[in-house]
Amino acid sequence: FWLSPRLPRLRAEMPGTEISITALEQPPNLKRTSYDLCLFFSDTDGTVLAEDVIFPVCAPALAERLESPLDLLNVPCLYDTSWEEDWEHWLVQAALPHHIAPRGPVYSLYALAVEEALNGAGVLIGHETLLAPYLARGQLVAPFGQKATLARALRLWSMPGRSAGSASHQVFSWLTQAGKTLPHPA
Repeated sequence: FWLSPRLPRLRAEMPGTEISITALEQPPNLKRTSYDLCLFFSDTDGTVLAEDVIFPVCAPALAERLESPLDLLNVPCLYDTSWEEDWEHWLVQAALPHHIAPRGPVYSLYALAVEEALNGAGVLIGHETLLAPYLARGQLVAPFGQKATLARALRLWSMPGRSAGSASHQVFSWLTQAGKTLPHPA
C-alpha cells in the first residue's frame, strides 16, 4: 500500500531502472538472500520513512452508525494476523473509560482486511501511512479521534557497501527523499 502508489513516479524519474518486488511476511536476512532493499515495519534497522500511526477506519456508511469507541462492541472488528495486537495497542493508547474486547473476522493478509473494510464489512485498525490514499479520497474514514503511535516504523534498509552509482542505491535515495511524499489522490 505504501510502495505501489509511488512506483509510477519512480519509473518515470528512473526510466532505465527495473524494479522487481517480492512480498514477504518477515524481513529477509540481506546477507543470505539476493534482495537489494527491504521495506518493512520494524522497531530497528534502516531509515525511517514513516511512523506507524494506527486508528480504527471503516467505510463512511458504517461510520455513520458509530458515535463512540464503545460502539465497537456492536460491529465486526476486522483483524489482520500479522498485526493482531494492533487493536489492543490502540485501545491502551486511546485510554477509553471502559475496557472493550472487539471481535470479528481474521484475515491472513492486510490487503484482504482493507478490502473488506472498504466493502463495509467492519472496522479495521488502519495504518495511516498505508491507507493515506483511501482516507484522502474518503473511501475510508476514521470514526473516532484517538490515534496511537507505535514503536515500530516503516523502515527501508539495504546491504551496506553498495556503490553510490548502483541502481539499488539510487532507488534507496529516491525512496528516502521523493518517495516520502504521496502522489495526489485520484
